[in-house]
Amino acid sequence: MELLECKDYIVPLNPDVIIKKTIYRSSARITERQRNQVKRVLRSQGYQGRISSIRYTRVNYKYSFKVSVKYRGSVGKFLVNTKNETVEFKGMV
Repeated sequence: MELLECKDYIVPLNPDVIIKKTIYRSSARITERQRNQVKRVLRSQGYQGRISSIRYTRVNYKYSFKVSVKYRGSVGKFLVNTKNETVEFKGMV
């Protein structure tokens, strides 16, 4: 298992797209440091809700975090990609 470096990029993704593009699931745990990086990035980009879970997933043959957040009853899903092909967090999807 290669080490995953968490970069400061967030991609809002439609949950249906996530399901269709998730080819492999991994039960590998991400480190507390990586988890804190994800939270810090979300906060720096304007997200103020509670982050309910951060899961490690391999999406579309690229290593990524799948982040599930709950805020005032709404659920948002985001992809934290290890590449720069991403856009800034704009709010709940």
